[in-house]
Order: sequence, then C-alpha cells, then structure tokens
Amino acid sequence: MILRRLGWKFKTPEFNKGSANYDLIFEPFIKLNKTYLGDNKFRFLNREINFTDNINWNYSDNGKLWTYNINYFEFLMQEDISESEGRKLIDNYINSYDRLKDGLEPFPTSLRLLNWVKFLIKYQIREDKINQFIHEDAYRLYHHPEYHLLGNHLLENGFGLYFAAVYLNDPKLYKKSKSVLTAELEEQILSDGAHFELSTMYHQHMLFRVLDSYQLASQNEAIGSELKELFLAKAALMLSWLKNISFSNGDTPLLNDSAKNIAPDSEQLFEYATYLKIEYELSPLDHSGYRKYKAGNFELIADVGDIGPDYIPGHAHADTLSFVLNLGDDPVLVDSGTSTYESGEIRQAERSTSAHNTVVVNTDSSSEVWAAFRVGDRATTQIHIDTEAHLQASHDGYSKFHVTHHRDFVFKEKSIEVIDTLHGDISKLKSQKAYFHLHPDRNVSISDQTIKIGQNINIEFQHALNVSIQEYNYAELWNQRIKALVIIADFNETLTTIISEV
Repeated sequence: MILRRLGWKFKTPEFNKGSANYDLIFEPFIKLNKTYLGDNKFRFLNREINFTDNINWNYSDNGKLWTYNINYFEFLMQEDISESEGRKLIDNYINSYDRLKDGLEPFPTSLRLLNWVKFLIKYQIREDKINQFIHEDAYRLYHHPEYHLLGNHLLENGFGLYFAAVYLNDPKLYKKSKSVLTAELEEQILSDGAHFELSTMYHQHMLFRVLDSYQLASQNEAIGSELKELFLAKAALMLSWLKNISFSNGDTPLLNDSAKNIAPDSEQLFEYATYLKIEYELSPLDHSGYRKYKAGNFELIADVGDIGPDYIPGHAHADTLSFVLNLGDDPVLVDSGTSTYESGEIRQAERSTSAHNTVVVNTDSSSEVWAAFRVGDRATTQIHIDTEAHLQASHDGYSKFHVTHHRDFVFKEKSIEVIDTLHGDISKLKSQKAYFHLHPDRNVSISDQTIKIGQNINIEFQHALNVSIQEYNYAELWNQRIKALVIIADFNETLTTIISEV
C-alpha cells in the first residue's frame, strides 16, 4: 500500500487482519483529566468548544496545541468515558481520515496510538477497521520519526511505536521502537533521573510513558517484553528525581515550560509506581543542576545548572540561578509559570529572566529566548560551593555587558541569605535588579528596605538602592493568568537578601 498524506509518500506493508494480539493485559491505572464533556463538546487547555454538528478534528482557532490535544485521544483515559462513547469517537475519527491534517503529524499520532491501544485492550475490542487504522498510523510514524526535533517528541514517537508494535505483534515496528527507546532513554534521562529538558511537567509526562511501557512489557509475554528491565531502571531513576524535586506537600515547582493539570501529577505517578511494585532509592540531585535545601520550615529549590541540552532548548526559560521557596506547605516565591506556546509578547515575557527569581541586568535576559521555542546566546553556569549549608554558583549570561552574576545561598536555622554579586565593569551598567515573585495568595507590606509577607516572613534587603512592589501575571494553568505581586530590588554591585521566619 502507498500512503500519500501531507505530501508524504512511502510504502507500508499490507495489513494482516490476524495480527492483533487480543490476549494483552493492561490496566489504565491513571485516570486523566476530563476533557470530553459529551455531545461533541471538548475542553482542552482551559478552552471549551462545542461542535454542534460534526467534530472538526482540525479546529485551529485556539492554537496548534489545542488542535494537537483533540487528536491525542487522551479523553479515552478519563474516568467516566464509556466504551460506546469511545467507540463512537474513534469511528468518527476514522471516517474523517480524508480531512485530517495536524492529527496525522508524528507527535499527535504517537499519543493517539498509545491511547487507542490502551482503550482497545481495556474493553477487549476486536475490530479490523480500527486495527488497520492503527497499522497505517504506525507505519506513517515509522517512516517519519521526529529526528529533526528530537527531545520529548522523538521519545513519544518511540513509545507510540512500541505500543503499536506490541498490539499488532509487528517485529518491524518493534525493531524501530526499540532502537528509538533504548537510545533516547539513555540520552534523555540524566544520571540523577531528570528528563533532560529540565521541565517538571515534561518529566511527569515521560515518567508516565515509562510506567505504562513497563506495565505492558512486564504483564505480557509478547514481543517487546525484553525491554521491561530498561523501563524499570529508568522508572526508578525518574521517580527518585521527582521525589527530590517535590516539596514536602507534594507540589512540584513550575520549572521551565510547566503548568498544572497537563501531565499526571506526582501523587498519581507515585501511586502508579506502587501499583506496579516499583521500588526506588533516592539519589542526590546532581546532573540536572537543581538543588533542594531546608532551613527551619523553609524549603528552597535552586537552579544552578545550564538551561537544558544545547541542541534542544525549546522548553527552556532564561531562569539561570533562579529559585522557588515554600514555608511549610505554603508557596512563597514561585516561578511565574507558562500559559501559552503561541509566539508573541506573552510567550516572550514568560520565558524572560524578569519572570523568574533572579537578577536582570540592563533589562536583558540571561539567555536569549526568542520566538516560541528558540534560544540564541545562552548562559552557562559554574558551581563553586555545594554543601548542605552553602551553595554558590555563577553564570556568564551577561558577558556582553562585561559582568558575571554570582549568587550565594547561605542556609541557617530559620533564615536564608541570598547574596547577589556582579563581577566585572559595573560602571557602564544602566540597571541591575533582583526579582522575587510572590505566590498570589501572599500579601505584603513594606517598611524601608524590609518586606513583611503575611504574619510570619520577613525579607530584608541590604545594600539595595530601591525596593518596590509591582504586579505580574502568574500562570499556574494554561491560558489563565492572574495578578500577583513581585518585589524588585535595585542594587549596584552587591545585594544581600535575608529571608527569615518570624
């Protein structure tokens, strides 16, 4: 058979009606967010569309990511969807094949393969028409994995091919999936367990895929079961990193491109690992460049690493030497979050250094973020001191202004000192400001150079030229931005910020 969609031309093997493995065991343990609301109504990324007549699988008015989401078919994994509803949506999609556009691209195809296979196994559905569509999807993906994008896209391609290969009992698809997964899991999972794009949201996504793949490999004596040890080893590492990067209340910071209610949350992932009887040991944070500290009731997570892999920094923010802070279970200082992938002022602002808790020189960003997923000149970091009580690092992101930014974190019993120093020729600098973004629930008052946050936190600024409070847009959820407060401290060469519990 020759497939000629989207300008692609390639030959795929004829579909074998007897190829599907109907004896597979798989339990879709994690129930995903409710995104199909019934009667052709969908809600993705906090934007709802009701298709009164027929579903438009190419709907683009809400941006490409929304279009991708409707083509993922993750709603097949929501808790309340019935077999008949799922079958109806699958049939609608198959009958719309001649009109499909974005949904035939490799990334949404990968996720759709996963979700269709899980749904078919769950309900023991046996239908050649659906299997043939999976076969064609899989071979289109087989010929067009996203080597031009790499990163999480290519890894998702590997997982999609893997599920299709096991379901269709197809050695050719399995060989390709094995090649992608073994290479990319080794490349993309760092030695401390982090996914190398350094986003907590994408880490949760990739851990979910690894856990699903481990379940499929370990519960079935089928093609691909040999990969279960690889999946188990990577799952254990990734669980360790997720535990390390999480606050004691279970929340994860919105590092780089991250938002809540997109990926399964940490609690769901840890429960899934327990269900699968996966054990893991905590390994220290290292290669990812993140560090976590406790000082009294304070918990602080600092970013003292590079922004991500040199060849794929698309989900990186210019956040070098930034940090986030909780007091007990409550967030105090936060990353401002990510609300959109659409190129424009909002995307630019959310990736900029001024959207993070670090120092901005001459209103510039420490790494040159531009367009939706581009990075030009970028900061590189050095860690100088790394002990339980003292972390010191520097970056060269402002070398064009002939200065380097050094930041010390000094941890005491009930306080944290953050010391920012600019080394170099500061005489020609126009401005240097340190930003501290407060969670929207935090109220503040200011007296001289001391900020009081609520009733139990003081922030004192030493050597500040001026301290002001302004509003910023906090984006915890996609397509939603709410007003919150940011503290901005102007300084000359050195600024000492003392955060204490009172």
